[in-house]
Amino acid sequence: MPIAPRGTCCRRSPVGMAISCSAGMGFQLKVADDFAIVHRRATTRQATGSAGHACLIGCRKLGFREIMLSSYLRTKLSVLRHNLRRSDGRTPMSIHAEGGGLIRLRSQGRTIYLSNLARWKLYRLGLNFRLTDLVNQYGLLDLAKAFPGKLVLDVGANIGEFSIFARDHGAKVIAFEPDPQNQKALRKNVEPLGVEVVGKALWNCPETLTFFSVTATADSSLIEPTSDVDTSYQVDAIPLDDFTKARNLGEIFLIKADAEGAEPEVLSGARETLKQTRYIAIDCGPERQGADTVAASRQILADAGFDVTVLPGGRMVLFGRNRNLAAQ
Repeated sequence: MPIAPRGTCCRRSPVGMAISCSAGMGFQLKVADDFAIVHRRATTRQATGSAGHACLIGCRKLGFREIMLSSYLRTKLSVLRHNLRRSDGRTPMSIHAEGGGLIRLRSQGRTIYLSNLARWKLYRLGLNFRLTDLVNQYGLLDLAKAFPGKLVLDVGANIGEFSIFARDHGAKVIAFEPDPQNQKALRKNVEPLGVEVVGKALWNCPETLTFFSVTATADSSLIEPTSDVDTSYQVDAIPLDDFTKARNLGEIFLIKADAEGAEPEVLSGARETLKQTRYIAIDCGPERQGADTVAASRQILADAGFDVTVLPGGRMVLFGRNRNLAAQ
């Protein structure tokens, strides 16, 4: 499809829908089967910054907002605007629709697969910033210096951001994620790095449970969330103790956990595993029908020999250090 001549804007195409804009640069948008591809040409950095912005404004004035666009196309435009504003080239990114409902995002020379389109905004400051910020929310940046060669369990791994960071820092990682959509992205993100993925939920006993999937806000849980649910699944749940015993894992350096309200059940099914775990960082925020799980989780950890601290910050993270293993 040719780029529209200079000075034209918002022109329809007989095939699907196409919009072309140029003012020192060209845009092409095409919608087909509810997906879109955005192409951008910029001849100079100056054109990228000012002319591109003027072009987008011009499109709006000519009724651009009135055109029915798919959410994917709108997101492509949002990414384009992000890249135009960041014309210094520090954190440009690209997104592409993949099979199975996944989104491939590329930033700072790396690729990560997302399970929901809405999550792209987490990477506006770059993929590396997102990974580091997440680890910092769990209070684990300093501890990561000791990761090389250590075993780390990522419970509630979602798409594997923490697993990627831990693997980058030399840890051996086992990631647990029962949500089928998240799991698809997780496997593409971490299995090439050598991370083992376990597609089961963790609970206090072996059981088949209903799992509620909410991928847009990463609130998928065995506890029915208060937000809108994408869908629900029947999933196999096991105690972590059963898994670690069957695998004869030995000492675990760190458990990072985000069970979206099911923390007491996960910890209750891991009492023996906790005895051989040096550190734990677990998100106990208000995700159990609006209530947090700090008190119940803290008691289980204290009974297992952990000195527990509630970390400051947006997340309600309990950080625990096993005093029985500290001297070893």
